Amino acid sequence: KIKFERAFCMCYLLCIVGFLSGCSTSKANGVSEETKALLKTLKYNELVLLCEQNLKSDPNNPEYLAYLGAGHAGLKDYKLAEDALEKAITLDDKNAWYYNKRAEAYAELGEYEKGLSDANKALELDPKYTAAMTTKAKLYLASGRTKESLDSARQALAIDKNFWQATEYLV
Repeated sequence: KIKFERAFCMCYLLCIVGFLSGCSTSKANGVSEETKALLKTLKYNELVLLCEQNLKSDPNNPEYLAYLGAGHAGLKDYKLAEDALEKAITLDDKNAWYYNKRAEAYAELGEYEKGLSDANKALELDPKYTAAMTTKAKLYLASGRTKESLDSARQALAIDKNFWQATEYLV
């Protein structure tokens, strides 16, 4: 049990790191550099405020909605994160980053099957998206499916052998 709890904690931390690394390869180009910097520096309160401010003038901007969801996730308000990401996906259902972020929110809400569905959709859109593979590893591990968790981690490493976040699922 202790080994599982340690592994789950490591998975959680790695998904945050994967989340941040996913941001740098995100297709979300319609947000300011300040917005991206706030996410990368983990300034979630400021990120949420900035996104809300920008959404007042452009309420249907999927990029700001996705970053708003990321900010809420950083503040551990996963239901608000899910809601914002749902809106972003409704407006742009071709962005793998949005699906992966919502999958991470589902993981924290204990909705593992919904999370796996979103992680799989992210991979359907971007088959080499290693952050989505580690999200799948986390979801599988959380739902007690250790073999699938290992397989997802190995899949990420097969694409990028230096993707250290995935190596934590191999312990």
